Amino acid sequence: MKLKILLFTILICSLSSCQEDWLEEKRSISMVVPQTLNDMRMILNNNRLFYIEGTFYADASADDYYITESIYNALDQSSRNHYTWGADLYEGRTTVTDWNKSYEQVLNANIILEGLEQIDMGDQFRSEYNDIKGGALYFRSKAFLNLAMQYAPAFNANEAQSLMGIPLRLSSDIHTPVVRATLEETYKRITEDLSLAASLLADVPEHPTDASKAAAYGLLARCYLYMGDYANALSSAENSLQLYSELLDYNSINPENNFPFQNFNKEVLIYGVHQGLNALVVDTRAKIVPELYDMYDENDLRKQLFFRENTDGTFAYRGSYTESRGPFNGVTVSEIFLIKAECEARLSQTEASMTTLNHLLEHRYKEGSYHPHTPSNDKDAIGIVLDERRKEMVFRGQRWFDLKRLGSDPDFAVQIKRTIGGTEYVLPPNDPNYVFPIPPDIIAASGIPQNPRD
Repeated sequence: MKLKILLFTILICSLSSCQEDWLEEKRSISMVVPQTLNDMRMILNNNRLFYIEGTFYADASADDYYITESIYNALDQSSRNHYTWGADLYEGRTTVTDWNKSYEQVLNANIILEGLEQIDMGDQFRSEYNDIKGGALYFRSKAFLNLAMQYAPAFNANEAQSLMGIPLRLSSDIHTPVVRATLEETYKRITEDLSLAASLLADVPEHPTDASKAAAYGLLARCYLYMGDYANALSSAENSLQLYSELLDYNSINPENNFPFQNFNKEVLIYGVHQGLNALVVDTRAKIVPELYDMYDENDLRKQLFFRENTDGTFAYRGSYTESRGPFNGVTVSEIFLIKAECEARLSQTEASMTTLNHLLEHRYKEGSYHPHTPSNDKDAIGIVLDERRKEMVFRGQRWFDLKRLGSDPDFAVQIKRTIGGTEYVLPPNDPNYVFPIPPDIIAASGIPQNPRD
């Protein structure tokens, strides 16, 4: 228990202003740090630590929902600012869950990796050693990616050397200076570590909360897609699907259940969920924008399984793969098919793209009712895939990142708007407010530069 408590609290001290009380505790850290593979496995198996996703406010800032003026007025100021993309997101709030949760995962992954370096491992336990190392690299990379997609600019290969990335904490030593890596260094670390993780992990997981080779390639595909590196994203997606490609047939899902999708269902490559319920996107408050709801064909089973009608005729989301109100934010096979289809379309492999997409959608429509897409050109194919991506991945933490990456694509950039009390709030493509501010206490403690916002 002492080990668990210690590891849970180190991060806040390593990236904020924890003082002498922690330093006194650290002097006896050797008594509680992990020493054996079993110790490190215990940390890695702390599912409540590693499957929690630090993308709480990405969903809150995206455009798939709206709230009423009365709900807005009842929110705290920080939540209002997230909803309207305000310059000061935190309004004096010192605890920023998304930042802290991600760096807590980084810290614990670093403790595992450092512990492994001290073990002289023979062939007898090599498989377990590799799996633990691969898992630690996976979860650290996932945390870095979530942080980069929120607290750093959208990736631009031509400017990545000069743009600010995130602090790449590669040590558990609290005395290591906190500095921001470049955007290029940030994504180089993520892609290299995920590639290494894929080489170490088992092909498929024993349980959906465990990292695996299929999940590592899947997350790598997500990362490369966000970077605009479509060739590597396609290769990674194909590697993942070669290992595991099971899809749910939505014809087999019972729409009468309040939350139709079973927790840990077969489509989940690796599980992930938000910590708690977001005050903005909880189903009792968030109403699906009509633009999104109207995109679904009447034969598309997602229209019935993802949403329930409110008493006022609006619609709420109910389709989480957590079998609850908690938004799912892991990696699924369906996401990997969508990444593959988009990359094929962007690489002018239109026929292959539609074959990939149609395979997914055959599992989403009423049996016998689906008519394959037949785009007239590459641009049309990309647009079809992006629409299906939005429809498939509602409240999975990725819409905000899609808006951010598409800002530099003149064909598909989106300007989003909200209206509250007669006031219209607008967020243009490539706006600096797509980059969340680093928590003020981190800036004060470390002196690293803040992200500019309007």
